[in-house]
Amino acid sequence: MDKVKRIFKRYPVTCTFTGLCVVALLLNYLTAGYANRVLFSVYRSSLKDPLFYFRLVGHSLGHSGINHLLNNMLLVVLVGPMLEDRYPRGFLIGFILFTSVFIALANLIFFPNIRLLGASGVACGFLMLMATGLIGRRGEIPLSFMLVPGYFVFRQLYGAIFLRDTVSQFSHLLGYLCGFLFGYMNKSSRRRREL
Repeated sequence: MDKVKRIFKRYPVTCTFTGLCVVALLLNYLTAGYANRVLFSVYRSSLKDPLFYFRLVGHSLGHSGINHLLNNMLLVVLVGPMLEDRYPRGFLIGFILFTSVFIALANLIFFPNIRLLGASGVACGFLMLMATGLIGRRGEIPLSFMLVPGYFVFRQLYGAIFLRDTVSQFSHLLGYLCGFLFGYMNKSSRRRREL
């Protein structure tokens, strides 16, 4: 138990986000899918509905099943601790919130008839945020590490163009974009502070 407490104390953002996703999945199972429909997926609804605003973020916590959850959490748990060692907690919380809302609004605009749920946009953003953080002082990017996000971006573009499945490549690509922008802006502001 002490080891779990130490891990949570060192990586609270990753542990809390992962824990909330697990709780959301359990709630969904206990309510026979009602929790995902009402709280943990985003879709076009009335702006007067207070739950609409919760769903802008809550969709990142919801998952369709255990495999969906495990696939997303694998990336979050692998990359999240490295990000928490590199960035302030407030920065990462802001990143998760911004990415969730940005993806939700884009989905509502471009795919108004599709219900979206899952943390894959945040997970992809984590990967790109980590890759962008590795850009050196003179703008050098370690080629070996950029191959991984490059592969993922290529795979999402291929899937968006050629595959017809239930995976939202659009949200993955937007997650990569958010990760790149947050990483780049953080890098630029850190350089300005050093000058």
